[in-house]
Amino acid sequence: MESRASDEQVTINNAVFVRQDGNANDNWDTITSVSLSLTTPSGSVNCNASSFPDPSVPSNVYPCADSTYSFQISSRPGYDLYAITVTHKVSDSVTLTGTANVGCNGPIPMSCSQVGSRQATLTAA
Repeated sequence: MESRASDEQVTINNAVFVRQDGNANDNWDTITSVSLSLTTPSGSVNCNASSFPDPSVPSNVYPCADSTYSFQISSRPGYDLYAITVTHKVSDSVTLTGTANVGCNGPIPMSCSQVGSRQATLTAA
């Protein structure tokens, strides 16, 4: 019997969402790039993406600098709130996943910087 992987706590920090007003209704609905950092049990991991489909949410899954980690913008619960799903492929048979809502704020609608660190608990499916 395979043992279950332990849950993993990660913290999402320093996220920056660069956006466009794709349909001219002032809701800044199209994401053009995202950068963020993860604080993991083994250290910091940088994550960046600059190629987003239209519509941008949900996005594709993007690898981080440590390729065992990846992220996706899974939804946009509010004008300035994004649900970020983080995945950690621990082994070929164990993958941990968790989601945290990341709020952002100006200085201008086109560039939205994270407000406060957000923690996600990654769990096995």
